[in-house]
Amino acid sequence: MPYITKDRRRKLDPLIEKLSDELRIVGDCDNMGDYNYVVTRLLHNSIRKDGMCYKYLNNIVGMLECCKAEFLRKVISPYEDKKIEENGSVSELDYDI
Repeated sequence: MPYITKDRRRKLDPLIEKLSDELRIVGDCDNMGDYNYVVTRLLHNSIRKDGMCYKYLNNIVGMLECCKAEFLRKVISPYEDKKIEENGSVSELDYDI
């Protein structure tokens, strides 16, 4: 989960803000390749420095899956709920039984 200590956030946030500002300049949703590139390069750099082994690679895949799951849970799901409230469900199958 991304809920790291405040000390770590203070160190990382300025770097993230600078990178985020640079990515935002590129364009509106046309730069998803840039985001993919950044994440891939971060992972490749880490592997180069720490070495490649199954356990490390497996941990990276697990971390990426957790990022995806947390993004779905905290960002996408509330957005979808808001759109259902605004526009209605697709069908009765959308409702909890």
